[in-house]
Amino acid sequence: MRGCAIRPRGIRDADRDVLGIATAGRAFTVRYAPVLFGSAYAGRERQLASGVPNIGYDLWGVRVGAQLSFGRGWGVFCKRCL
Repeated sequence: MRGCAIRPRGIRDADRDVLGIATAGRAFTVRYAPVLFGSAYAGRERQLASGVPNIGYDLWGVRVGAQLSFGRGWGVFCKRCL
């Protein structure tokens, strides 16, 4: 299948390691069954090509959000990445 294979990118090739933790919990037992969730992650990307240290970087982030359920399989959620 054309377009499905991962093609080498030369100078932009990199290894990325990311570790995170997440939690979610029902906020209240009321109409729409609101659920709050959050996660945090950190990692590092290292370039594979020598002589281009500006391509690798450290990364981190936090995500928080909420979800409302409207009925059989229908719901809406919003999130904010910080």
